[in-house]
Amino acid sequence: MSMDLPRIYAHRVSEPCSEWTHCGSHCCQAGKIFRGLDSGTHLAVLPIPEVEWQELKARVPNEDWWAEPARKVSITLGGRTLRFRLQPCNLGGRCNASIRPLICRLYPYMPYVGSDGRVQELTVPALVDLLWGASPAPDPCLMRTPDRRQAYIDRWNDLLSELSVADRRELCLWLNVSYLYVEAFRAAFQEALVEAKAGSHDEAVKVLLQCQRSQLFLGDSDFQARVEDEVAKWSLPASPGEMGP
Repeated sequence: MSMDLPRIYAHRVSEPCSEWTHCGSHCCQAGKIFRGLDSGTHLAVLPIPEVEWQELKARVPNEDWWAEPARKVSITLGGRTLRFRLQPCNLGGRCNASIRPLICRLYPYMPYVGSDGRVQELTVPALVDLLWGASPAPDPCLMRTPDRRQAYIDRWNDLLSELSVADRRELCLWLNVSYLYVEAFRAAFQEALVEAKAGSHDEAVKVLLQCQRSQLFLGDSDFQARVEDEVAKWSLPASPGEMGP
């Protein structure tokens, strides 16, 4: 797997959040919502493609690197093996900007890209963000507004149009599999909320933590089939008429 990370990092997609001083760096400290239930919860756990993790490791000074070890994960679907790291992060937003991986640069959305190479749908990248709308508590992220949403889509479409066919395919594979994961988790979470009859924010937090620990939906055959279809779609050789250089 390879991606044009220097181009992605230099694009406007990667511009830092402008509201972090007003929201208490919500996205970087989302895990603290669980600490009343589990004091050992990390502030964030970042899924980072292996190729990106290795590039960050090579370019970020040791003193700015995460203190916690990352867990290696390999998933084989549709004949492709996706390798990534689950990197705990307890920096709480006080990091050297050079360490920010793609998952941080994506925030506050996760795009789903169609076969035409343009963003079709958006979801949230952090599972804790599924709480907002599922509980009475308001969304703490100040970047999720209608005008910024459209600007986000426009920037991603611009970036995708700049990438080579090969780099776009690898990036879209990672984005779309991540999108399917979040949306499948959303469905499982909403079902669990109904079963638990959770009516308050605190009850919803408990249900979300239970869902994060169980991940039962990963064994669902429909979910696995959707992911395998996505892997197959982005792993095909480029067709002569496909958009891009």
